[in-house]
Amino acid sequence: MEGCFMKKALTLGLTLLASTAILTACTADKSNSTSDSSDTKQSMSTKTSTLLAGGEIVGNFNSDDKSVVGATKPGDEVKFFVSANEDTEYLHFALMHANSGDKGWYFTPKSEDGIKLSKSEIKEGEVNITDMIALYSAPSASMVKEVSADDGKLKYGEASKFVTATVKMTDNVYEVTIKNISSGDYETALSSGVWGISKDKMKAFDHTPSEGLNELATMGHRDALYKVVLSEE
Repeated sequence: MEGCFMKKALTLGLTLLASTAILTACTADKSNSTSDSSDTKQSMSTKTSTLLAGGEIVGNFNSDDKSVVGATKPGDEVKFFVSANEDTEYLHFALMHANSGDKGWYFTPKSEDGIKLSKSEIKEGEVNITDMIALYSAPSASMVKEVSADDGKLKYGEASKFVTATVKMTDNVYEVTIKNISSGDYETALSSGVWGISKDKMKAFDHTPSEGLNELATMGHRDALYKVVLSEE
């Protein structure tokens, strides 16, 4: 009788142990499944945060020694063209404030999301986007910040002190025109630059610290930043 009781107790103990092990395994699998799902969502989110297209912004001034290529002098304007793929897209770009030198000032959308372009809103005529542009600085490869004050003899002002920017649409293509209106204390050339377009709001190359952005903002060299744009497509 005692042997029978011990046998039943042993059997019950083994059953409980097995049930505990199964429950633990199921909990672990559920945890792993949740983790995998989270990783998948993050991967999908990363995939949508890319540029649809990108290009270069090149003005008409080249210095005789070729040290300056594709700049836009005061009184001149520069245009670039962006295919309208979606009803709503977001424009990103960077153009150096040439007189800022190693201070690294550059013109870019005020919002890191980009400037909203909408087919339904830009059907005919021009839309002024000047107030959506601001001065930022990238004095090093690890820093980007909005400019808010003079820096020595370098004069700060709203974008409208330096440029006017408009967008119009022709044959499903956005035509972006940036005119250099700077003069007096605000006078400066604009370097050549880079643009990109995204389907969604996103922090792109023009607000993300990088060697390419630093080179454009301090030296007016666009090549490295253009490679960044191509890598984000």
